[in-house]
Amino acid sequence: MKKKYLSMIIAALIAATSTIAPIYSVHAAYDNTTINTNLNSTVKPDHITLTWTKDPKTTQTITWRTSTNVTKGLVQYKNLTTGETKTFNATKQDFSTSSTDINTGCMNLFSVTLENLTPGTKYSYMVGDGQNWSTENKFKTEASKEDDVKFIVFGDSQSGNADVPNYAPWNKTVQNAYSKNKDADFMINVGDLVEKGQDYRHWNNWFNAAKGVIDNLPEMPVQGNHETYNAVGWDSTKPKYFTNQFKVPMNGPDGFKGQVYSYDYGNVHFVMLDSQEDEESSNNDELAAIGADPRLVIYGTPIAFGSNQAEIIKGKAYVNPNYITMYLGGSYDSASMKLTIDKQTYSFNAKDLSPSKNVSLDALSKAGFNCSYNTQFNMIMIDK
Repeated sequence: MKKKYLSMIIAALIAATSTIAPIYSVHAAYDNTTINTNLNSTVKPDHITLTWTKDPKTTQTITWRTSTNVTKGLVQYKNLTTGETKTFNATKQDFSTSSTDINTGCMNLFSVTLENLTPGTKYSYMVGDGQNWSTENKFKTEASKEDDVKFIVFGDSQSGNADVPNYAPWNKTVQNAYSKNKDADFMINVGDLVEKGQDYRHWNNWFNAAKGVIDNLPEMPVQGNHETYNAVGWDSTKPKYFTNQFKVPMNGPDGFKGQVYSYDYGNVHFVMLDSQEDEESSNNDELAAIGADPRLVIYGTPIAFGSNQAEIIKGKAYVNPNYITMYLGGSYDSASMKLTIDKQTYSFNAKDLSPSKNVSLDALSKAGFNCSYNTQFNMIMIDK
C-alpha cells in the first residue's frame, strides 16, 4: 500500500448559515426550476470547471458547456510570468438528459487538459469557440516541491428538497469560503453535491451558484448517494451526470472509473471512494468494506476517520481496528484482541473495547499511537 507523510491544512468547512454577504447578487437565480431544451445553455460558455486528470504540477483540465449549435471549443491561456500565450483545441462531448430525468434536452460539453505547464506558475485563461468567449479566469500549477497543502472541504451542498432546487445556500457557502481562502490549492466536495443527481435542474443551479470559484480553483469531488438518485422517486442508477461533468483521473477500478479515483498533491495521496454498495450493487470488496457513506480517504500517516468509521460513547472515541489495518497494512485478531502492523503486535483487553468491539483511542495512545479526536469536525486522527 502506498504511504506518504501527510502535511495538510483543512482550510474551511463553512456552514451555510454564514451571515457574511455572498459575493454574487442575492437576486441571481440559484433556484431556477425551468429548464429549456438546451438545458439553459447558450453559445456563451458557462459551468466552467477546473479539475485534474493528470499531474497538477504540469497539467490543468478545464471543462465547460455550450448549446448544441456550438461545435468548436478553444482554450486560450497565458503564462503570467513569461507572458507567453497559447491556444488549444478542446474535445466536444454530446450530452443529453437520461430517460429517468423529468427534463428533456441536449447540450455540448467541452474539455481539454493543458499539458507541459510550468510548476508553481499562475496562468490566466478564457474558453470559447473563437467568437464567443468566457470572461478571463485564473489557475495555478502545483510547485515542484510542495510541503504544505491547503484545500477547502465542503459537506453536503444539496438543496434538501427534491422539488425545489434552491442552491442559494450553496452559493453563499462556497463564495464566502473562497473569499477567505484565496490561497487554497483546490477544493473538495465530500459527496451529495445535489439533491437529485439525475434531475438536471439541480446541476444547473449548483454550477451557477459556484461560478467564480470552480473556474479559478480546481474542484475534486467525491460522489455521494444523492448523485445516483433518479428525478422521480428515490431509485438509483449510475451517476451519469456526475461522471460526465467532472473530469477526474480515470485510475479507479473497472466499473467505477470516474467515480473512484486517486491523485497526489504535495506529499499527500488522496483517495476518492464511491461506497454506495447497497444502492449501486458494487462488487468491489474494498469499497464495500469502507461503509455506507461517501468520504475523502487519505492513505498515509496520519489517517483520518470520519464519524461513520468511528464511535463516540460518552465523549470517548473508539475506532474499528480493521479500518486501521486497511489503511496502514497488517491484521487484527478479534479473538486475541491483537493488532499487528509492520511485524509489531499491539495487545488489548476487554476494557479497551466498546460493546461494538472497537478499540478506544486511550488504548491506542498507550500502545504508542499518536491519536486525537477533533470535536469540531467529528474526526479522529491516528499516526503511528
